[in-house]
Amino acid sequence: DNSSTHVYNSTVYGYSGIRTFDNSRLSLSSSVSPTVLAYGDSSVDAFNCTFEEVVAWGNSRIDVLNSTIDFQVAPAAYSANFSVTGLEPGFIGYWNFLLNCSVAVAPGGLAANLTLTNTQIDGWSFVISEFSNAVISNSELCGIYLYDDAVVSVYDSSFSEGVWSFSSSNTHIYNSTTYMVASHQDSRVWLVNSTCNIYDINQQSEVYVCWYLDVHVVYSNGTGVPFASVTATYPNATIAESKLTDVDGWARLTLTEKMMNATGS
Repeated sequence: DNSSTHVYNSTVYGYSGIRTFDNSRLSLSSSVSPTVLAYGDSSVDAFNCTFEEVVAWGNSRIDVLNSTIDFQVAPAAYSANFSVTGLEPGFIGYWNFLLNCSVAVAPGGLAANLTLTNTQIDGWSFVISEFSNAVISNSELCGIYLYDDAVVSVYDSSFSEGVWSFSSSNTHIYNSTTYMVASHQDSRVWLVNSTCNIYDINQQSEVYVCWYLDVHVVYSNGTGVPFASVTATYPNATIAESKLTDVDGWARLTLTEKMMNATGS
């Protein structure tokens, strides 16, 4: 509810760590905790602390100053649009989820107000739910977690932990690497010119593995043919993709190698 707690010069043990709910307020100073998870409209102020992970849900507010987060910091968004660019582990002078990621919250949506100041971050993750739409580019993340009808597009990035998709979410990953893809329920994941070490595919979820085919159409003298029609077909004569070349005669097709579900490829 509206409780208020102050923790100083202390160590919290156990995986659950500290969790705040409703309109509660928490102050932490010179302390260690495996996790801090904020829910609802709760608020957390942390100074000179060390955490394994910090996760902000709902409309919670978390301010972390002069601290260290050893594993990951993970803000959550419900029915919100946002973009992530150039995010990587390291020392953060100042970072705010709402401002740095240009978060736009839809009516009835929620987005955590997470602020990091003079803090060492060893990993980043995002929790994306309901009708959220996110674009991630040129970043080094631990992972992303998708729920409901969320849609995420990832470009030129890497995930040290992986991608977890649930419900009817859609994930599009381009020119990137991920350690694992774990899909559940009716979610769909597209890996385009991207690599993955481990697949964990469950229920009715599907994962599509696709690659680029760059085609150069040239005249007999070697110059490119602009606006030439290029079509790729599968062995059964089904059209895979068709495009026109650009002004230099190049066309990039995206072809599906395989679709994987819980029963195989």
